[in-house]
Amino acid sequence: MSQTAKQIRSILKALARVENSDNDTKEIVYDRELSKVNQLDRSSIIEAVREAVGSDSKLARYAPFVISELADEPGIERAFTQVLENADDVGKSSIIQTIGDRRMTTLVGVLNDHFARETDDFCRDQLLWTLGRIADESSLSIFLSLTRKDKQEDRWRILCAACNYSRAEFNDYLVTVFETEEKKSNKIMAALGLAKLGSSKAYDYLVTMLDDPETVIKTETTTTYDPGESIRAAQAISEINGWDFEWGATSVESIKKKLKKA
Repeated sequence: MSQTAKQIRSILKALARVENSDNDTKEIVYDRELSKVNQLDRSSIIEAVREAVGSDSKLARYAPFVISELADEPGIERAFTQVLENADDVGKSSIIQTIGDRRMTTLVGVLNDHFARETDDFCRDQLLWTLGRIADESSLSIFLSLTRKDKQEDRWRILCAACNYSRAEFNDYLVTVFETEEKKSNKIMAALGLAKLGSSKAYDYLVTMLDDPETVIKTETTTTYDPGESIRAAQAISEINGWDFEWGATSVESIKKKLKKA
């Protein structure tokens, strides 16, 4: 194993050792170890990443953190493809989430290709989350194809992607969901997508949903809890208007005040 590969393997093992640690500890270790990547010899570093990971599925989980530091390196897509194929399902989901969290657009093409081959339900769901969050042009056909199938288990991810793309191609799908959906969270996301495309009707619906608080209904035998969607509606209105937003009940009154001023 080359010296660079040994150094990368050492970094990966350090990340793996704090897998079950608290977030503060992880942050310290990750910052320390990943800062070492920029000090490595860049000649043949892509091959060194592949060599460092080898067939170790656990180390493959942490390779994206190293890869993210090398995102501008020619050939990084090939290294990432190998890492993704060698990882177990837990590792794959971690890899996919890392790309979404860091918005690593250079690796979107790899995920697009991988989507058709993914058989694990959770990994597939995380692929849709990541691709929908980044909303790259190259992934558009995946989501448009899913709108035509419209499986209930995919609906939330499709709606989130549609809101992020904010493209007219999603309009008919959003209208259908908005007019027929019974689940309030889905209907709010459809309204957000339509409002971003210019629908005043959808925007007005979001405003009315600011008065949808949590409710608890008790009977002699059961207790039913409805969390309400007022906070999600406030978040949607904030996104449309470009307002700062922090998740919490106080945000609802804050948005109402902003609307009155507006």
